[in-house]
Amino acid sequence: MAASIVKWAIWVFTFFLILGQLLPNNALVTTLYTGIVYGVVGALSLGIGLAIGLGGKETAAKIISDLHRKIEER
Repeated sequence: MAASIVKWAIWVFTFFLILGQLLPNNALVTTLYTGIVYGVVGALSLGIGLAIGLGGKETAAKIISDLHRKIEER
């Protein structure tokens, strides 16, 4: 499945790069290309952030409880 996604991503980016070369000052091509790039980067950022956030929930709770305990001891 990953190979198919990568193959199609390469085709789409190649298509937009060819259009960018053929129509150098076309705002539509530039807007679509940057929109796709921002979408992919945003989706990856969101996925990584959720994975780290949900995966580190117990660790963060432990650190906060240790901090709270140390503050209460003083």
